[in-house]
Amino acid sequence: MGSKDAAAAGGRTSHGQTDTDTGLGWEAVFLDPLGQVVQQRWADAVLTVAFEELEPTSAFPVVPGRRWGPGLWWSATTGRHVACGSAAMRAQLMVLDRDPEVVGLAGRPVQVLWRTGRGQVRSWTPQLFARYRDGTALLADCPSRPEAGGQRALKAATVLQAACAQAGWTYRRFKPLEDILATNLKWLAGYRHPRNAGRLGLMPAVLEAFTRPRPLIEGAETVGDPIEVLPVVFHALWHGQLTTPLDVPLQERALVSPAISRAQHPPSPSGSLASSTAAEGAGGAARASGRGGRAVSGRHTGRPVLAVGAHVRFRESTWQVVAVAGQLIHLAGESADESVLAGHLFADASFCIVGGERPQAVTQWGLFETAPEDARRRALAWQRHIREVESGLPDGPGTGVPRAAYDPDRFTLAQREQAKAAELTASGFGTISRTTVQRMRLAYRKQGLWGLVDHRTTRRPSPARRADTRVIAAIEEALRRQRGRSKGTVKGLMPLVAQILADRHGNGTVPLPSQATFYRLVHQLADPTEHPHRPTRTGGNSPAGRRAFTPTVALRPGEQVQVDTTRLDVMAVFDDTTTGRPELTIAVDVATRAILAAVLRPGPTQAVDAALLLAEMAVPHPARPTWPDALRLAHSPLPQLKRLLSLDERLHGAAARPVVVPETIVVDRGKIYLSAAFTAACETLGISVQPTPPHAPAAKGIVERTFHTINQLLCQHLPGYTGSDVTRRGADAETEARFSVAQLQDLLDEWLIHYHHRPHEGLRHPTLPKKALTPNQMWAALIAVTGHVPLPLTCNDYLELLPVRWQAITARGIRLDHRTYDHDCLAPYRGQPSPLASRGGKWEIHTNPHDARQIYLRLPDGHLTEIPWIHRDHIHAPFNNATWQHIKTTTTRRSGDRDTHEADLADALDQLMRRAHTHTATPGEQRLITRTAPLKTPPTTTGTPPARAPQPEQADGPRRLTDGRHNDGRHDPPDDTEQAHGEDEPGDDADAPVPYTGLGLYDPAQEALNW
Repeated sequence: MGSKDAAAAGGRTSHGQTDTDTGLGWEAVFLDPLGQVVQQRWADAVLTVAFEELEPTSAFPVVPGRRWGPGLWWSATTGRHVACGSAAMRAQLMVLDRDPEVVGLAGRPVQVLWRTGRGQVRSWTPQLFARYRDGTALLADCPSRPEAGGQRALKAATVLQAACAQAGWTYRRFKPLEDILATNLKWLAGYRHPRNAGRLGLMPAVLEAFTRPRPLIEGAETVGDPIEVLPVVFHALWHGQLTTPLDVPLQERALVSPAISRAQHPPSPSGSLASSTAAEGAGGAARASGRGGRAVSGRHTGRPVLAVGAHVRFRESTWQVVAVAGQLIHLAGESADESVLAGHLFADASFCIVGGERPQAVTQWGLFETAPEDARRRALAWQRHIREVESGLPDGPGTGVPRAAYDPDRFTLAQREQAKAAELTASGFGTISRTTVQRMRLAYRKQGLWGLVDHRTTRRPSPARRADTRVIAAIEEALRRQRGRSKGTVKGLMPLVAQILADRHGNGTVPLPSQATFYRLVHQLADPTEHPHRPTRTGGNSPAGRRAFTPTVALRPGEQVQVDTTRLDVMAVFDDTTTGRPELTIAVDVATRAILAAVLRPGPTQAVDAALLLAEMAVPHPARPTWPDALRLAHSPLPQLKRLLSLDERLHGAAARPVVVPETIVVDRGKIYLSAAFTAACETLGISVQPTPPHAPAAKGIVERTFHTINQLLCQHLPGYTGSDVTRRGADAETEARFSVAQLQDLLDEWLIHYHHRPHEGLRHPTLPKKALTPNQMWAALIAVTGHVPLPLTCNDYLELLPVRWQAITARGIRLDHRTYDHDCLAPYRGQPSPLASRGGKWEIHTNPHDARQIYLRLPDGHLTEIPWIHRDHIHAPFNNATWQHIKTTTTRRSGDRDTHEADLADALDQLMRRAHTHTATPGEQRLITRTAPLKTPPTTTGTPPARAPQPEQADGPRRLTDGRHNDGRHDPPDDTEQAHGEDEPGDDADAPVPYTGLGLYDPAQEALNW
């Protein structure tokens, strides 16, 4: 109960204070499962509403210019996404997600209203809600700084504490986590998904290996190959089955211990996981930062040594060392005794040896070399004098016999400083006082040799020189006012500066400098991006700041994968013989710079294309039969990759490309990436989603740069290359086009293998900092530390990634956009509500956007069941929403019931398909079919179904209720808005075409068998 007990310890407001600060009564505002706004008395809502199941009442604000904005954190506790508004909130989500007492999490699910003493209505929306196992709850805010939110936040905190106290809940304003703790939690969070528990029997073997404390890597090696075992160890650490101190850096020699009983180490009231982490650190074992032993005098060395009898500061209290046994330090305090590990003692922020002097700083030679030669020479001379004052010897302890005036055994430090001041003054060093000697000695202690340098010689000259500071301030204000506006000339700033000076100091009080001086000041004070002579719009179009982002860092494969879409700079020949630039969608792993997936499409990418791209990243890419052996993973010379072959049989026939399961997907704010279909697919695979702020391309600069690499190394060598812009495009680019989209996809797939064998300047290993590694080499190096978890996908997994909608089962079946889907298996459910009351009695349906001939219904047993269209036997080829919308537009509705109209639509669709097959369709119809039909569609007939899975596989895939045909496309049409009673309603995007996909149709059962 680490986070819960810690939250309870934060204190609660008395009811007397509640009346004074809040007036009478609170109310809760939230969204019900149908998305309707509900306002209810607070006392009633806390008893009846499951806030952990609700959507946010309002979206988290997006701050332009920041690298990260609001996102979706995949929670291991709930198995769903939790809305997350900031990095600080994400850190606290990790804390609560790891707490075994937490059973539910939600972001901003409730807004609290109250009246002040004056009758004014006030509101506050806590960022985080957590439900505990005993039914109580926690409301929390996660500010990045304690003062964030100002007085309004502090007043709201008082009100919410009182409201939660009345309900038996708690409210907290969490403090930001320490950097080391947050880093360790972020690492372990990468292994929170259940798939990291390993194969059957591996977890018990791991727990058996750590029945006694031992180094992490040593225990992993006793179980098996660390590449397979390490993810299981980290998964056990995340779930508390094993423990290790998290307040020190986590590394391969960290001591891992069996789980500690919470009764033995109750959490302290710190308000976050730091409490339980401290218990782990005290109960586990940490790396010792020094060797225990007998103390020696630190007088001449300047470095105090921990020894028996010494007094130390630990946990803000003074203790005496009574015994040292190896790495175990026994401490005696005023009221209690304690035994701690040396590493845990030394890592405490308040630790110091009472009476010990501060250790001498290591010389900063890099800074020292930047000083002028005369300043360096004088500093080296001072160093000998300071050493003689401290130890009696100019060259340090143990180098001779001290001079009489500087013998530490005869004279005090103050007397030696006074003697040195007199000596230096007499020798012509300058007028030196004892205070100067003392100041130089303390600077040497604090900064080493760099502290003895005369820093007046290292200061940069002021850009203003002797200019009036009021003029400088006015110029800076004028430049600030011009940010984001169209730019003029430097001379045009002079009237504005004159106006600012007059407004601030009065007319004629501060004169303007000469034009030459004014130009010089503007050149020196203006930021490069806001200088009048520079363009307004540059590559860094960040409104906040004219400051570059720090480089994006990821420490393990899949920790951050950037996804984006752009037009390829190559003309392709479409199936209707027209030419155009296909659209390219790629996913780039930040840690390895590997291009995990790349898909070409002739039309705009849709949400389902991006969703199924996730599955393509996580499974090995099969090698083509015609490819040489050098392009196959089985022939890789890297030893780590050879070890992978024994862990994942699919890799024997795979291409030599990294296989990575994404942990976090970084996307822009495009409609397809923020759609329900894409986020639902990420939730299914346990992937967090992190959208970038608007107008911040630098936030995903790696994938942007990868597009340039593809154009530079591949596209410019292909016929039909268009150049990066119209000024570079040749006059005959369209006539030069030779390749179809399918052929370009084949070329791209083969080129990617060569790309992953090419050194990348952004990939360096700490042991080989001067050597650029290839993406495959970096992948091999990282999986040796992080491990690798294969992700087998069954046909049912692919169907789970298809778009979801909710429909009613009527007496006629299921109605979707003037189509009726029916089968005998629906008999028990006709007119019946689904077991999920939160969806208004509607049933979960998965639609195949490229093939509307069948849908997939989830029955109460949890399986997806195929339900055919009643006219499917008359349609011999897949069709999508765009084709269907065309048929509805061109077919006149005759008088009669809707069944007759549906039959007319099916007949018109069949005629269109026949005309397209015999090449008698109009150019518009042919273009509609070819631009929206999936690539490489296999020929299907009524009597010849595609390959299907054997019977044992039926448990994992959708059940076949008809003839076994099951061609799954990969495209997401706009949702129709079919109502609860099955009436036809036009969708919001009913007329939007569903474009062609390069991923192609496939049989999910056969796809699962292939891997």
